[in-house]
Amino acid sequence: MTLDEMIQSAKSGNAEMKRNVAQSIVWEDETQPIDPYYLDIALDFLQDAIEAGDHEAMNTLGAMYYKGRGVRQDYAKSVEYYTKAAKEGNVFSMSNLGYVYYYGRNVKVDYEKAYYYFTKSALLGDRVSTYKVGDMYMLGKYVEKDPMTAVKMYINLFNQLSGKVETQDDEDVYSSVCLRIGRALHSGTGIHKDLIQAKFFLTEALDYYETRLERGDTAAQSGYNKAQKELNQIQGEMMN
Repeated sequence: MTLDEMIQSAKSGNAEMKRNVAQSIVWEDETQPIDPYYLDIALDFLQDAIEAGDHEAMNTLGAMYYKGRGVRQDYAKSVEYYTKAAKEGNVFSMSNLGYVYYYGRNVKVDYEKAYYYFTKSALLGDRVSTYKVGDMYMLGKYVEKDPMTAVKMYINLFNQLSGKVETQDDEDVYSSVCLRIGRALHSGTGIHKDLIQAKFFLTEALDYYETRLERGDTAAQSGYNKAQKELNQIQGEMMN
C-alpha cells in the first residue's frame, strides 16, 4: 500500500490508524525534510488522535517538538505533550521526561525528577531508561555513586540484545551500552580493566552508531565520536 493509499484509508479510520500513518510520515527517513503537504496531514492526524486520547500520538508530537522535526524546536511544548502522555501511562514519555530533567531542557536540571521518571519507565521495561539509571549510579547523580551496579545494568542490557538487535530502538540501546561497557573496561571503572574486551565493545558501539548515523539519527554523532576517541586511545596503549 502506498503512502497516499494509507492516508486515504486512515482518514476514515480510528485514532491508531491516523497515528501510525503520521509516525510513518514523520520518522520514515530522518535524513530528509518532511514534505510540507504530508507534514500538514501528519499534524492533523496526530491532533485527531490526541483528541481521541491516544497517548502514543502525544508522545510523537512531543518528540517532534523536542527534536525540531517538522516543527520549530520547542522544549516547553515537548514537555507539555510528554507530561500528558506520561499521565496516561506512556512509558516512552516517562523516559523522555527523564531526559528533560536530566539535561535541563527548558527546565532546571533536577536529578531527583530524572531518577523518578527513569526508574518508573525502567520498571515498565524501557531499556533506554534502564541504562540512564545506570548512568546515574555511575556518576553519583541523586543516588550514591556505585560504578559496579552501573556496569552490571549495562551488561544485563547487552546480554538481552547481543545477537538480537532487530529494531532501531534495539540499535540505539545496543550502541549506547556497548560504549559504556567499553569505556568502563578501558578505565577499570566498576569492572576489571581489560583492553581486549574494551576494544571489542567499543568496536561494536562504533558499528552501530555508524548505522544510526546512516539512517539520519544525528543524536548518534556524539556517541560515535566518543567510541572512536576511546578506541584510538586503546590502540595506542596496546602498541606501547
